[in-house]
Amino acid sequence: MDAVPLGSAIDGGIGLSNGQQTTFAGLACITRFNTNGNIDARNGGSYSAATTIPYVANTSYHFRFVVNVTAHTYSVYVTPAGAVEQAVGLNYAFRTEQATVSSLSNYGLIVDSVTGSTRLCNFTISGSNILFQDTFTGADGLITNEYAHWNTDGINSPDWDMTSGSLFRQSNTAWSGVPDSCAPNKFSSSCTDSDVFCLNTFRTFAGNVKVSLALKNNSDIHNSNCNSNDTCWHGVHIWMRYQTQYNLYYVSINRADNQVVIKRKVPCGSDNQGTYFVLSQATHAWTAGSWQHFSITIQTNGDGSVTLKAYDDDTSTLITQGTDAGGTNPNWSASCNTQGHYPTAQYQPITAAGGVGVRGDFDNFNFDDFTVTSF
Repeated sequence: MDAVPLGSAIDGGIGLSNGQQTTFAGLACITRFNTNGNIDARNGGSYSAATTIPYVANTSYHFRFVVNVTAHTYSVYVTPAGAVEQAVGLNYAFRTEQATVSSLSNYGLIVDSVTGSTRLCNFTISGSNILFQDTFTGADGLITNEYAHWNTDGINSPDWDMTSGSLFRQSNTAWSGVPDSCAPNKFSSSCTDSDVFCLNTFRTFAGNVKVSLALKNNSDIHNSNCNSNDTCWHGVHIWMRYQTQYNLYYVSINRADNQVVIKRKVPCGSDNQGTYFVLSQATHAWTAGSWQHFSITIQTNGDGSVTLKAYDDDTSTLITQGTDAGGTNPNWSASCNTQGHYPTAQYQPITAAGGVGVRGDFDNFNFDDFTVTSF
C-alpha cells in the first residue's frame, strides 16, 4: 500500500486487523509515521525499527507487509519515493492485544496526533508465497519407495526421496501403506518397510519457512506404558532444515504418548550415529481416524539462534516452541566419522538451507496438502 504523511511530526498508524477497528489496540500489524519524524513498527508491546528511517511530509511511501498469521509474526518494508526498499521491522510479533488473532481481513489508518493527517491508497494483496506444495492428486498407487533410492530402475518421484519405507497415493492423499519390516521390491507389492518411514524433499529451502499439512493416523498407537518402555516416540514427525539423517530438526506431532516434541539431532552418538537434544515438549492429544491440521515454522533469529514452533491449525493455537542456540555434544569424539560431523564437540544452530520431510515410526497414516511457504 502507499501512504503520504500530510505533516512532519504526526502519529499516523497503518495496519492490518481482524475486522474493522477504530483504535490502535485493534490493529495486529502496524507501521507508523511517528511524532519523532521517523517510521517504525509495532513489535508486541512496543514500537521499534530495524534502522532509523526519517519521513518527509507530502512524500509518498510504499509499504510492504509479509505476514505469517499462524505464527503471529510479520515483517514490514518501506520504499520512499525515488529510493530503495528498507526493512522497518523483521519477524515482529503481532501487537500484544492481537497476539492470538486467527485471521486478518481489514486494513486501516489511524491518526491520533493533534495536528496532521495521512493519505492511504493502492492497497493490494500480492501473489502466493508458496514455495512447494503437493496435494497428491492422481491415481492410487506407488509414488516412490526406498527401492528407488537404492536402485536405478525404481519408481522415482520428482519431488520426494525415500530412504526407508514406501509412499503411496490413496484417494488423493499420501499413505504410508501398512507398515512392516520387509524390504520392498520395485513396486512395494509385497512389502512396504514402512515400520520406519523416512521421506524428504529433493529441494532445499532457505530462510524462514512454514510447513503445513493435514494428518490422519489410521490406527491407534497410544501406549499407557510409555514410562517403562521405549515406544513413546512411535508416531509421525516432521523434518525441518534437513541436512542429512544425522543433522536436522525434528518435530514429533502425533506420538504414542500424546507429546509434541521439538528436537535437534547432531552427528556423533549412539542413536543412529547421532545425538538428539530436546528443545521443547508439550502434551497434545490426538484420535485415530480423525484428520488434524498442523503447521511447523522455523526461523533464524537476529542472534543466530533458530526457533521452531508447532501449531494446531484446527484451533489456531501454538502447541510448543523451542530455540536452538547451539551447544556441546557429549557423545562427540575425534574418532567420529559420521557424515557431516562437527570438528569439535561444539555444534551450531542450522541456518543453512535444508530439506523438509515426514518420518513415521510403526504407524499407519495418511497425510495431505503438504505445503512449504516463506515468511
